[in-house]
Amino acid sequence: MRVVMIHAVAGSIRPAELAFQDEFPAAELVNLMDDSLLTDYGDKINSRLRRRMSQLICYCAEHGADAVGLACSVYAPVVESARDLVDIPVLSSYEAVMEDAVSYGRRIGIIASVPATLRDSEYYLRQTAELKGMTVDPQFFLDEHLMQLMKVDGQEEFRQRLAGAVQQMAPGVDAILLSQFSMATALADLRKITDVPLLSAPHSSARRFKRLLTVEVGDRIPGALNHPQHHTDDAPLQSQGQLGGLLQSQVVPHRSHEGHAQDAPHSEIDDR
Repeated sequence: MRVVMIHAVAGSIRPAELAFQDEFPAAELVNLMDDSLLTDYGDKINSRLRRRMSQLICYCAEHGADAVGLACSVYAPVVESARDLVDIPVLSSYEAVMEDAVSYGRRIGIIASVPATLRDSEYYLRQTAELKGMTVDPQFFLDEHLMQLMKVDGQEEFRQRLAGAVQQMAPGVDAILLSQFSMATALADLRKITDVPLLSAPHSSARRFKRLLTVEVGDRIPGALNHPQHHTDDAPLQSQGQLGGLLQSQVVPHRSHEGHAQDAPHSEIDDR
């Protein structure tokens, strides 16, 4: 079972690999990174970027992918229309984790390092809750130094800072969402310090793909499961070299075995 994750920044690749190792190790994970998705992005998705992401999703479907996930959160609005173009499951970075979050209760803590990420997370959390006939009471923790801390001082300082945020939020919430992909690298350590459920987007996506693609080990769900939970030429996806040639310099694959509103707000692409 091959799952392709599409990335706009290299920083989201390792968290995706860790998540699939933890949640869906039987999957063959292929990472496609097109950093022009970031450099060409302004303050909203235009028709050219929408076509480009749709074409990437279709390319994956036509060359052996059993499912496609987006690690770049600002392209979430493309998912709904892309599902009409392919017959495999397609997930945005927000979809699975927000459904997991509302299943734990109303009070959801959200940790972020970018104000716009909090805004987007709140939007998709409330949208998911509304679709389920629920209301939520999101609680926010913003630490704008988190990502810089990781780059300068490394993972240990980053984890300690995140641990402080988790401990501060835990008494008042039903679950805590680590809203950026890079935070998933600290998930295992953070779960040791609290009993409050901790959620990461790549882990929730990996679990969702496992449910969509398998009933039992080795039993494949038919490809008609194109629209999970609601309302995207024949050669298999090949080696890194072949992918690089076919998609040219824009896409650099990294292999490992280890729905959304048209007018939704969009944060800058960070590392989610």
